[in-house]
Amino acid sequence: AILIGLVPLSKKVAYEIVKIRRKRVAVADERIEIVTAMLQGIKVTKLNNYEDKFESRVAEARHREMKLIRKEQSVWGLTLVIRVFTPVVASFATFATYVLVSEDNIMTASVVFTLAMLFNMLKFPINQAGQLLSKAALGIQASQRISQFIARETNDKLHNRSKVGDDNVVLEVTNGTFFVGNELDEISSNADEDNSQYSSGFTVSGINFNVARGEVVAVIGAVASGKSTLLQGLLGDVQSSTSTVVRTPGDKISVAGQTPFILSNTVRENILFGSPFVEERYERVLDACCLRPDIQAWPAGDLTEIGERGVTMSGGQKARVSVARAVYANPDVAL
Repeated sequence: AILIGLVPLSKKVAYEIVKIRRKRVAVADERIEIVTAMLQGIKVTKLNNYEDKFESRVAEARHREMKLIRKEQSVWGLTLVIRVFTPVVASFATFATYVLVSEDNIMTASVVFTLAMLFNMLKFPINQAGQLLSKAALGIQASQRISQFIARETNDKLHNRSKVGDDNVVLEVTNGTFFVGNELDEISSNADEDNSQYSSGFTVSGINFNVARGEVVAVIGAVASGKSTLLQGLLGDVQSSTSTVVRTPGDKISVAGQTPFILSNTVRENILFGSPFVEERYERVLDACCLRPDIQAWPAGDLTEIGERGVTMSGGQKARVSVARAVYANPDVAL
């Protein structure tokens, strides 16, 4: 009865550990986020003497984290106490019950040693119960965090892609409607889907154009007019209507983003980005992207090591390396 009575108690302890650990993980994420922000902007932090402010924020988050850790360890200590005293209490209760139930029940050596052996056999699973509770709580919390990530929406097919029929055309968009945000009920004045509107988020619609091979097209507009949304729509990074059709001669598309992505590697490896080195094409790319003066200025040329996130490069140099990477990939379409 004592061992069975531990089941609801163990369930309560496991639930409490999960609840405390959920709060602790949230505080730990907050502390790590503060430290990450400081390290990513270490130059701004040093120039503006923000060290004390970051230190106080980290210390405050760590104080709250330690408070939860102590509370969690207290509950864990309770499981240890239960683990140690349960066999003793169960043995005492069994012996007492055996004697008090009937006057004919006499504690003989055979009875005592038999019960002692039985409880000794039960000692190991009971001792492991406390560790099992902690591991189960940790597993439940980890599963919940992973489930939140897996449950996020995915866009398997954002718009209809097909190959363009004309060899001279490398990109063709028909009935292009790209939108950012949740798609709500379609509001349409007729049954034609081309006239449907989306009442949520930001929408770029009525896109119809084609780009010939070798042609350079620049999209110009005011702030928040949808230039980036259009490019993201061509890449498939935002949602689109079912009537949107994007045609390209192949699936090879390269992009040089507004915020360049720089590897902690040499300049050459940032341009190659895993592609094989072809000297003739590489030299043409350097000239086309105006990187020759930069390479001559760097101490080791294109073998110069770039610091983390390109801290040793200027903004223009990062942009030129990013464009050179997109060009060297020899894509069907470069955005």
